[in-house]
Amino acid sequence: MRDIIPYGGLSTDVEAALSALESATRFDEIKGHYKTICAERDRRIPRFLAMVLPAALLGAGLVFIAQVTGWLPAQAPWAYAFGPILFAAIVMSQLRPNAARDDNRIGKALRKWRTDASEQTPLAPP
Repeated sequence: MRDIIPYGGLSTDVEAALSALESATRFDEIKGHYKTICAERDRRIPRFLAMVLPAALLGAGLVFIAQVTGWLPAQAPWAYAFGPILFAAIVMSQLRPNAARDDNRIGKALRKWRTDASEQTPLAPP
């Protein structure tokens, strides 16, 4: 599917690191790749939030309009809890499906190795 908002994709070094994380069996083999993917995740967060927050606000506005017009009951807190999240997910999947796919791949790869990474690189004392 083609992105409505232009997306250049992952760089070759990030793609290589991501492939290494997805296929590795031991954390010792991929420490450098893990750091590369963490840096890429940190670089992508502001762009992600710049897209999701306005979409969630618009979703909340649509829920409010639905309540004002009587389509939703006056007491529907579930609509404010789930409506903006659902609307933001739909917007992201339509505007930038390839970016969403890459964000999902990065998240899965980091979750796979998070426990091993925290055991091998303990947090510094405050």
